[in-house]
Amino acid sequence: MFSINQLTGALLPPKTLCLTFDDGPWQIDGDGPGPKTVRLAKYLNQENIRAAFFVLGRHAKVHPAIMGKLVSLGHIIGNHTVNHPDFCGLPSFVEAIAEMDEAHKTIVHYNHHNTLYFRAPYGGWPEGFASDINSHWPEAKSYIGPIAWDMNENDWDFWGNLSSARACADAYLAAITQLGKGIVVMHDCTAEQDALGLLRRDNNRTFETIQILVPVLKGMGYTFVGLDEIVF
Repeated sequence: MFSINQLTGALLPPKTLCLTFDDGPWQIDGDGPGPKTVRLAKYLNQENIRAAFFVLGRHAKVHPAIMGKLVSLGHIIGNHTVNHPDFCGLPSFVEAIAEMDEAHKTIVHYNHHNTLYFRAPYGGWPEGFASDINSHWPEAKSYIGPIAWDMNENDWDFWGNLSSARACADAYLAAITQLGKGIVVMHDCTAEQDALGLLRRDNNRTFETIQILVPVLKGMGYTFVGLDEIVF
């Protein structure tokens, strides 16, 4: 069932992190910039890290093979709606349910757990949506959410500014070490389809950023847990 307040990793032990990725899946060929959901998922699996990928329904429909790969690598698939609308700008909860339900029908086949997870686009969760959605959407009983985050350094903004993976990794490392624990959000693709959104997508370096971050964090004594290991 959905909660009135968005859920975070506040109860995690010190130096414990949960990695989450939004707006995918997507994949380019080659080693240049751009989304690399599969390579990211493989790298995390090799590092024994189970991440949560909050996917967009429209991207999941285009890339079913990637969806299957995420599951085979042990990662969790989360619902991030179909079109990534800001719920705070919707006329009512009815439109929110439509977005969630369409995405649910696309991704539920890839979920091997009894519990599903939802993250609201932009972190928008209007007061009253929890009770309305719980009352009017039958699938709500299977969900935990909305899942928020504790650390978000807006990796997408680095890609829009053509910044490096190193600069992005430094920003996340500073935020992580300052707070010391929690849910980290990054983006393995981009939801927006305007010119700036496509620029951010085509210059995505989240995979490269994670390759920098994980060894450093492990060296500092951080451990990683799956979203389903967190007590909310």
